[in-house]
Amino acid sequence: MARNLEREAFLALTRWPGRITAQEAGWALGFSRPDVLELEKAGHLKSLGRPANNSDRYYSAQQIEDLRTDADWLAKATDAMRRHWRQRNADKPPAAAEDEAG
Repeated sequence: MARNLEREAFLALTRWPGRITAQEAGWALGFSRPDVLELEKAGHLKSLGRPANNSDRYYSAQQIEDLRTDADWLAKATDAMRRHWRQRNADKPPAAAEDEAG
């Protein structure tokens, strides 16, 4: 796996800024940026303010820090992402799945 120096630098900070991006929240929680956005859609995360659909999302660093140590929440979020990707993959037409395998 390639090293991501930006990720390593962020996670090494002794104190995070008050608000963090979806990418940074994903790094902290062990999810990808798209997963963080899906977790928000599913109601497992709450972004700050009322961002437009096409704008950047920011999250409370304190909330993310609390969630990253909550084993119950992490289990629920992991299950939610598993269901999301299972449904996304089930929605693919069979021909598309064969093309990807081949």
